[in-house]
Amino acid sequence: DDRPRDPRLGDDGDVEPSETATRLWPAAYELARLLAARRDLVADKRVIDLGSGTGFVGLAAATFGAADVALTDLPTNLDRLAAAATTVPNARALALDWTDPAADLPPADLALAADCVFWPKLYQPLLDTLARLLDRNPRLRLLLALTHRLDRAALFIDTARRQGWSLDALPHPLPRAASFNTEIFSLRRRPA
Repeated sequence: DDRPRDPRLGDDGDVEPSETATRLWPAAYELARLLAARRDLVADKRVIDLGSGTGFVGLAAATFGAADVALTDLPTNLDRLAAAATTVPNARALALDWTDPAADLPPADLALAADCVFWPKLYQPLLDTLARLLDRNPRLRLLLALTHRLDRAALFIDTARRQGWSLDALPHPLPRAASFNTEIFSLRRRPA
């Protein structure tokens, strides 16, 4: 095949993470809607938004009363995220690569992640990062919004459950857009 390769695709034919960070994904929209309806989830909390992308979810948390919000993503996505963080006084952008177990994690009371389970190779690093956050604060609340596509959300849920995580779907206080096929889960580690 002599056609030029699309630069937005990696060698494996999958979308490059830097490309996904420029789009508002359905799970981010749904998680932000939940935070708007349930401001008690973020009020006066230290929040970390994992794989922030555009920063939409973290900026929503900041707008709805979080005390401090760390918008985190890969270093390649940080300039755009830092610019977004300037729109609210209580948000900041931080580089965080889940595959780096030595990466510094900010203190948090609530961790948010939306549409962060597209690449199966990142399931373990994400779960490890969540575990490290819980080690720092055992009372940390974890909310993940997942869009069911290509069976990847189901594979992540299965992987997490096999590793001792409980995922409980949250009832959404607002009607959902039927086309989004998105669920929001509260995660916690099952007692050993």
